Amino acid sequence: AHSPVFTLLEESLQGQCTIAAYGKTHLVLQEALKRLDVVYSALYMQNVSNRWLGVRLEFASCVIIFLVALIGVTGKMKWAATQKTGMVSLSLTMAMTLTETLNWLVRQVATVEANMNSVERVLHYTREVEHEEMPKMRDLVAKLERKREGTAADVTGTVVIEPASPTSTAPHPVQAGSLVFEDVRMRYREGLPLVLRGVSFQIAPREKVGVVGRTGSGKSTLLLTFMRMVEVCGGAIRVNGRDIGAYGLRELRRQFSMIPQDPVLFDGSVRLNVDPFLEASPAEVWAALELVGLRERVASESEGIDSRVLEGGSNYSVGQRQLMCMARALLKRGSGFILMDEATASIDPALDRQIQATVMSAFSAYTVITIAHRLHTVAQYDKIIVMDHGVVAEMGSPRELAERPDSIFSGMVEALGNRGAKEFHHLLL
Repeated sequence: AHSPVFTLLEESLQGQCTIAAYGKTHLVLQEALKRLDVVYSALYMQNVSNRWLGVRLEFASCVIIFLVALIGVTGKMKWAATQKTGMVSLSLTMAMTLTETLNWLVRQVATVEANMNSVERVLHYTREVEHEEMPKMRDLVAKLERKREGTAADVTGTVVIEPASPTSTAPHPVQAGSLVFEDVRMRYREGLPLVLRGVSFQIAPREKVGVVGRTGSGKSTLLLTFMRMVEVCGGAIRVNGRDIGAYGLRELRRQFSMIPQDPVLFDGSVRLNVDPFLEASPAEVWAALELVGLRERVASESEGIDSRVLEGGSNYSVGQRQLMCMARALLKRGSGFILMDEATASIDPALDRQIQATVMSAFSAYTVITIAHRLHTVAQYDKIIVMDHGVVAEMGSPRELAERPDSIFSGMVEALGNRGAKEFHHLLL
């Protein structure tokens, strides 16, 4: 019942700077009061219902006590020789505790009914929501089901864990991956239109590729298909020459390091944030921080890599949080791909250039695929893929596409304006 209030509180804390900058504090307060009214009206109805029920239960108990006492007295007067005083006293005593018992029973019934909402949610997520299927796990699940049917033991739960593949514990040196799309088609759900319609391209190891296009062109959908967040309905995707359907989900996703638009940091030390599984030595952590340009910032802390990072990285700037996520990607073992989903869309151009310089130097041994919000971000990349309505409209080097007057990409460059276009062409030199 309190979730709407908690949600608004969380959103207000996250956006407090924006709310204050636009002077909309009064609107947030009005919305908070509205939600509190809804919550407390429900609590008021609960208290009123309890009082209503309490009065009637007390009345019912008094009636029962009166009847027991009346029957006891009448029986004693009429059958004095056979009526036992002890039984009458016991009956009255039990009747007097009836009010408390009825109250307890009603409250327990209401509590069970309320808690069944949690059971309903658990059953919904376990039975009705479609789960990802792990290749090579079906036989194991079938075997466990047969074992369950053939034994009298009560099996309360079964946890299926995908076994680690040899590549998942590979040594740290990077082996940049190759990626091939062959006539890939994808829709989010049966009956919906295709989001990707016959997408085909090849990405060589260590290649830096930028994916650009207008909103809804299918850019971010490509990243989802890389890691099998959604299944394709046609065509083939090959990672390092192997179809992605032949990989286990954990094995496949370990090959990709994701750097999102909003950097994710946790309350803990710097080391735990860049190396969550403690797979790297302190020297490797320092080396990764130096590659992304964060060594001096972390070294300025008295505890070094053991210094604290507040929840969400609030004691670091936005750019430093993004660089810390890059250090995390560098330390991820078995990863040969770096996926960046508009990772620099919310930062200033100067910091964007710093991050791109870090990408070109620190990730030189990786295959980098960037969903670009700014064309300047991918000006120095090896290849540009222009998406339009779910198809690859154009593909080539940034210089080649920018110099082609009738290309979609050159139109996007011109849309930057004279100054922006000049800066972009300067980066191509």
